[in-house]
Amino acid sequence: MKTPMLARASVAAAGLSALGLVSSLMAPTASAALSITNSTAYCVGTAYTITLPAADAAQLVSATQGYNQLLFEWVPAAGGNATIITRTPYVAGQDATIQWTPTIAQQTRLEATSSAGPGYDGGVAELLTVNVVQTAPAGASCTPSGTSGTGSAGLPGSLSS
Repeated sequence: MKTPMLARASVAAAGLSALGLVSSLMAPTASAALSITNSTAYCVGTAYTITLPAADAAQLVSATQGYNQLLFEWVPAAGGNATIITRTPYVAGQDATIQWTPTIAQQTRLEATSSAGPGYDGGVAELLTVNVVQTAPAGASCTPSGTSGTGSAGLPGSLSS
């Protein structure tokens, strides 16, 4: 009688361990510090630098074993289809830095994910929301200042078109 009870306890413990493993594999990647060059306005037609720091890129790629690229995309913040900015090879120890030129005036969500090529993209590493306007409002400039900002960036309030 003791053996079946012990066997059931072992099976239950193994099941709980497996559930723990599955939940840890499904856990989202820690938020990366995706950043964009600071500007008083983010404008259509102006190039901006987006950076995913080396440590965050390494964490993202290691979470999706076998993926050796980083995919940068923009998505209308209100919903819609993702548009690829670029796919870039992951280089250990180096920040992933790309150029992005907005083409549409709207609130935009920037994303970085790991990738093994088209159709093989990992989870989102970071979301960064930027308000893109057609032209800079009075007192603002589309010209990047050269330093980076993280998190929600851009002009608060409604969008201009």
